[in-house]
Amino acid sequence: MFGSGRVTDRILAAAWLLMVATGVCAEESKVADETVRSLASSLLARPDDPRPMLNLAQALLQGLRASRDAGEAARAEALIQRALTLAPRDSRAWALKAWDEMNRHRFREALVSVRQAHGLGVPSAMTLGLESDALVELGRYEDALAVTQKLLDAFPGLPAYSRAAHLRFLHGDIEGAVGLLNESLAVAPPGSEAHAWAFVQLAELHLNGGQFERAENALARAETLFPGRPDYPALRARVREAQGKREEALALLREALDQYPSPDDAVMAWRLARSVGDHEAMRRLALLLDGMARLDEAGDKLFRRAFAEYYALQGHRYGEAERLAREECLRRPDIYGHALLAFVLRQAGKHREADRHGQTALRLGTADRRLERWARPPRAARTPTVAAKRSIADDDGIAPFNPEEAP
Repeated sequence: MFGSGRVTDRILAAAWLLMVATGVCAEESKVADETVRSLASSLLARPDDPRPMLNLAQALLQGLRASRDAGEAARAEALIQRALTLAPRDSRAWALKAWDEMNRHRFREALVSVRQAHGLGVPSAMTLGLESDALVELGRYEDALAVTQKLLDAFPGLPAYSRAAHLRFLHGDIEGAVGLLNESLAVAPPGSEAHAWAFVQLAELHLNGGQFERAENALARAETLFPGRPDYPALRARVREAQGKREEALALLREALDQYPSPDDAVMAWRLARSVGDHEAMRRLALLLDGMARLDEAGDKLFRRAFAEYYALQGHRYGEAERLAREECLRRPDIYGHALLAFVLRQAGKHREADRHGQTALRLGTADRRLERWARPPRAARTPTVAAKRSIADDDGIAPFNPEEAP
């Protein structure tokens, strides 16, 4: 994506806008596989039956974990809304509505929808998992622990183990989280996407724990089991950055941005380009990011955390950064929301308020590179614990777990 010339830069930015607006992604990311086509045919035969609508909607939502296709997301949402119009007391329709709302970062609405599903039917592994995810995103960790324990008791398996592992991680217990994910690998269908996803999360845990070789091995297993997920190159880039290999990390992010230009990856690439002094890459990435930001604001505002960090790091857009960080913390008041707001406020010189949000962000003892970088003042390094083997690079960053991608 780093061709020469301003015309090329504008074309690249416009291409991203068109791709997301229309749902046109790389061919391998299309969700319209044989299963989806078969379910669509069933719906054509029974166009007013909610069951085939929901079957197709669920298949589309499952595919979005790997494809990120905006067109398919809109298609799933429309199917769910139509099903609810036809059957407003269908518990499965409410559960899928919650899933779609989680994808769109409407976490409070998702919690209402999934509890409506529980009121209309028997809780399932899917609905309990969605409730746990929504509570985590809203920063209600004690409630999330209680729901996850119900999930473990009623439906022991990959969805339960993975969420329990994430909560262990959030509470600073990486070793316990790794143990639970290893248990999940024993019950995941061999060779499935869920199997690969568990290895991705294991790689993230090893990375946060400073076990870089283990992180690489887990990522390699995931790639072998389920090739082509758009998050693989970026995850490998984060490993390289944590090892202090910033040029290699930037090269990997260029590969990731060529395949799927995610705002999170673009901000990380801009930050790395700045750290290695690549001003031309910074300029081109800034053009791409400005176009992405305009589209995100016009849509579901899914990447406000990335853009708030980017504006704060630029050094002259503190007002925009603070607005986004405050609105995001209201919508998504988890520890990462408070950490980002602390980072932005500190960049703007508002240290007293930044310290309050930083303390809130660090209250669980989470060992996460990005959380530390955002929440703590630059010289307030934590006494070495599990992070002792990490790179001391100031710009290290690990993306937080994304529960809406979970099986």
